[in-house]
Amino acid sequence: MSALFEASPATFVVEELDEPSEHDGAGEHLVLRVRAVGLGTGEVVRRLGRALGVGPRAASYAGRKDVHATIVQRIAFEHADPARLATDEARAAFGEALEVLECKRRAAGLRAGESRGNRFHVTLSGVSAPQDLERRLAKLAARGLPNCFGPQRYGRGGTTAELGRLLVRRDPLAYLDGLAAASDERHREAALELARRARSGSPGEKRRATELCRGLDRELADVARQLARRRDDPEGLVRALSKELRGLHLSALQSRVFDRVLAGRVADGTFDVPRAGDVLLRPGRGPFVLRQPADVGVIAAASLGHLAVSGPMWSPRMVQAEGEVLAAELAALAAEGLTPADLERPGGLAPKGARRALAVPIGEARVAASGGGPADGGGLVQLTFTLPAGAYATTLLEALGVEVRDPVGAKRDRSPNPLDPDPGSGRSGEER
Repeated sequence: MSALFEASPATFVVEELDEPSEHDGAGEHLVLRVRAVGLGTGEVVRRLGRALGVGPRAASYAGRKDVHATIVQRIAFEHADPARLATDEARAAFGEALEVLECKRRAAGLRAGESRGNRFHVTLSGVSAPQDLERRLAKLAARGLPNCFGPQRYGRGGTTAELGRLLVRRDPLAYLDGLAAASDERHREAALELARRARSGSPGEKRRATELCRGLDRELADVARQLARRRDDPEGLVRALSKELRGLHLSALQSRVFDRVLAGRVADGTFDVPRAGDVLLRPGRGPFVLRQPADVGVIAAASLGHLAVSGPMWSPRMVQAEGEVLAAELAALAAEGLTPADLERPGGLAPKGARRALAVPIGEARVAASGGGPADGGGLVQLTFTLPAGAYATTLLEALGVEVRDPVGAKRDRSPNPLDPDPGSGRSGEER
């Protein structure tokens, strides 16, 4: 079977599924349900904030959505007046690509992951065997989708995850070198000069580091100011970066280690089969370690989705597996040259860590011709499915054997992917 997916607002529709909350009904937060075409969450927040007269710090949302898509999602703003949405200024800010579908109040902002997941409508082209695609989707839905992050999480060329590894290894100057090399073309020359001064510049060059600020992005401009104040404090230079940026790099590294663990469990067929030593997740209750070989009841509960086998988002504080399962998870961390102790307050952060399900359920799975009829011929086919928050549509497409290309038509680099033989070190595409 052959099939192709190229993301665009016409071929990729993402609808956030609301999670009912006791906070809904009244309060200081204005929650807008919006439809945006080709904007992405960041731009949606900017336009809505401009219309409402509030800054981006007043905004919250359950998750970021792709710019190369039509998205429906909720954005919450604190202390915002909905009457401003009806002004000419608001309509000018929205343009034709943004529409407010619903407006209500709630007592608290939206938290990351606060949704039941997403419903996807994905249009594929060049589908040679729709019936085969339908069979593959049904088989995958019956067992669950291996819940990998994939290369979109690691940054282009694996840069984001590699920066996380340098952060965790407590090599601040190498970390700054990596940040400088990853800077966009407009800022790279000044960023590389800043990194050079931090590593080997004279006292005078360090003291004058603020002269580089005009050519730097906001994050590295803060580093330049810190270097001018304290010339011999590499760790302080790292702490001058925002916690959000450092946290992004750490999360990318944790994700790559998780994918290594998942790759091994996919290879031996146990990504959804509880083993002695596994940490199992239960909806509405805390995780627990399975200390005896899985009995029939545990396996049945896992197969019904009442329990989920988990892998590590590494931190010394997370619930750890035991026995052979723990040994495999430690080996995945060691493949990055790290131990659990390295994740104790890296770069001034205090990661809690987490357990993430190795497999997630696929809901509402169906295949139809793009016009809505049965998929009984070649050409354009539409897939509809739901995934829990944090799971990726492109992971499912690749598991089905669909070729995924980025929006400019170049084939998306799929390695590492737990469905591929070697998870390796990743390169990226856009998050889906």
